[in-house]
Amino acid sequence: MFDTIVAIQVQEDPPRLVLERAGQRWGFQWDQGSEHALIEHVAELARNEDCPFGWLDAAVVCHHLGRRAHPTHDSPKVQS
Repeated sequence: MFDTIVAIQVQEDPPRLVLERAGQRWGFQWDQGSEHALIEHVAELARNEDCPFGWLDAAVVCHHLGRRAHPTHDSPKVQS
């Protein structure tokens, strides 16, 4: 059973995303243009069986990175 994600905060400058779930808080900050490195880091966290950050968390982070990079009129950005 998955724990509910309770909060996602996105900040634009500097780029930052915070995910809260199951009593854990994960914060990611990156430089513009280094999103690929962040995705690699998120995947490494999810692969680590000793780390409570899982594939669902990684998918949520990557989804919000994609929304940030390619916003559309019908999908408003999450406000911090």
